[in-house]
Amino acid sequence: MTTQIWLDHTGGPEVLQVRTVDRDAPGPGQVWLDQEAIGVNYLDVTQRKGAAPIPLPGGLGLEGAGTVAAVGAGVTDVAVGDRVAYALGPLGGYADGRLYPAERLIRLPDAVTTKDAAAILFKGTTAIGVIGACAPAATETVKRGRHGSSRGYRQMRNRSTDPGRHPSSPLR
Repeated sequence: MTTQIWLDHTGGPEVLQVRTVDRDAPGPGQVWLDQEAIGVNYLDVTQRKGAAPIPLPGGLGLEGAGTVAAVGAGVTDVAVGDRVAYALGPLGGYADGRLYPAERLIRLPDAVTTKDAAAILFKGTTAIGVIGACAPAATETVKRGRHGSSRGYRQMRNRSTDPGRHPSSPLR
């Protein structure tokens, strides 16, 4: 059995339900991950509220870390006992265990805790995406602020070299 946070419809925090479900066996290309930590992101809040559509009923959470407990057919990159992390879909990270595509897992070095990995991985992909979208030249300096990634995102977006992009328009 595994415990997960589930929602049937969007709304405030009261729509979140705790439920216990059977633990599924991994299919081809999947692993069962015993999660030790998950990331909680503002995107999760916007999805719960309905501002960013998600399939419902369903789970929330795009980021987590833990230990591989079982592998499905064809999985060769990770093994039972490996400490791994992930960021991005499929949704369902708000759980103590889950099925996840093995090809999307990142094996953790010994020096990185599962808590640290779950807390920063999604943010790192955001930073990489922003830098790629803004495409700073080799001669430009990219400054890192002390106020978190959202302020840094706005600063970089506003400095975009794309003359057609208004400073308040979202990056795509």
